[in-house]
Amino acid sequence: MTEDFDSLLQDIENGTCALILGPEFHLTGSAENEMITSLRDYLFQKENLSDKSYITEDGFFYITANGSARIREKRSIVNTIRDYYKGFASPELPDFYLSIARLPFYLIISLSPDEILVKAFEEIKKPFDYQYLCNGKNIELEEYPSKEKPLILNLLGSVEDWESMVFTFDSLFDFLYSVFPLEIFSQKFKTSINQASSFLFLGFKYDKWYLKIIFFLLKKLVSLKDIERTAIFSHNESFSRIKDFYEKEFLIYFDNQNVNEFISNLYEKAAKNNLIFVTPVDPVKETSADVFKILFITSVPDDKISISSDIELREMQKILKASGYQDKFLIHPVVAAIQDDIITEISRILPDFVVVSAHGNKNNDLIFRTDDGQESYLNMEEFSKQIEVLTRRNPRNRLKYIMLSCCHSMKTAAALSQFVNCSIGMDGAIPVDAAIRFSRGFFEEFFNGKSFDADGFKFAVELGKLFINSDKEVKKYWEYPVCFLKPN
Repeated sequence: MTEDFDSLLQDIENGTCALILGPEFHLTGSAENEMITSLRDYLFQKENLSDKSYITEDGFFYITANGSARIREKRSIVNTIRDYYKGFASPELPDFYLSIARLPFYLIISLSPDEILVKAFEEIKKPFDYQYLCNGKNIELEEYPSKEKPLILNLLGSVEDWESMVFTFDSLFDFLYSVFPLEIFSQKFKTSINQASSFLFLGFKYDKWYLKIIFFLLKKLVSLKDIERTAIFSHNESFSRIKDFYEKEFLIYFDNQNVNEFISNLYEKAAKNNLIFVTPVDPVKETSADVFKILFITSVPDDKISISSDIELREMQKILKASGYQDKFLIHPVVAAIQDDIITEISRILPDFVVVSAHGNKNNDLIFRTDDGQESYLNMEEFSKQIEVLTRRNPRNRLKYIMLSCCHSMKTAAALSQFVNCSIGMDGAIPVDAAIRFSRGFFEEFFNGKSFDADGFKFAVELGKLFINSDKEVKKYWEYPVCFLKPN
């Protein structure tokens, strides 16, 4: 669907693509085939719910108790469902939620009561508005949603408000009764949803009868406007029997893909177009709870002369201690590194800054050691591909800066600047003393700087070059460190 994919990506860039998440979205990438089955099994494992009536084909409870017993039973079920959803966000949020949060959808409507996506927005510190339907409460907007500040709307309530949740047949009927004839939706909301030039549906099984009514509701909300409606589904036999109905009645184009792979590919293409929301970095503020992570990687094969990486590391640690900001920065040293350590350590630590102290050659290779101490070459193209994958495909990525304290690394740094905000490389063979002096001057400013935008980074580079220039033994190398900024 290359042409359709490009069209969808264009609507996302324009801030006119609305995302509709189905009740099964939280199982994206899961081995579970049916949300109903997994939720039912989870609920039935709870002793206090083992005797409750449960309608497996639709996923709604049928509660026969009356009065206070009915209320207690509802609360018990809701608390268990809440624990079920919390399990999907523990110990950490799934990557596909973070990917969705970083994409510039202007409106996200969910047919699940969970708040996992809300937590994803909070984790990446992206502005958003959040509302959920509750007992026919009107949906009023203070401002129009936008790709910079989207609206998340839970149609079927929230697990954090048990009275709002639609999880029994009577609550479903109450919901359907309250939303027609669309009076609970303010004119501002109706105007907003009609701004959509395309809809993307993810996380639906489509075989539940009530979905047809909710799709009809969405169809009414967007009036008679002709817009693209793209739904991604994983093929199953039951879906093939109802596919024609959705295509003809709701004009939905279905694409048979793995939902997790679709999100990953969409995220990667959006990242290449610089459409991904980047979490603001401001680690020096006293009010910031985030720790700025620096991954320091050194590698010297046994047959190579030492590059005094230990001195460079000690200088960094000493300057950091003197700055008084030890609680704001964390240095992770990886010594005697092999090539794969770059991939594994960046993925594991999720650093903001990577410093590589190693040898380099005139072919623009970085020289690492193997497990037995021999030479291993990492060429510019391979290194660039690694950084591209680690930054563009990982929604948890924090990497903003790379310093290559290596000879002949300027071209590699230039290539890496496509994927990080700033990078540094050396234009030629720079002696150890000059590299250490540059590092000292750079981190004197970096650890004491008040901001880490492009201008602040460039000034730290210039200060490092002055440290080289002030030593008559190495001053001729003062222009060897070269800074590159990410192209606009």
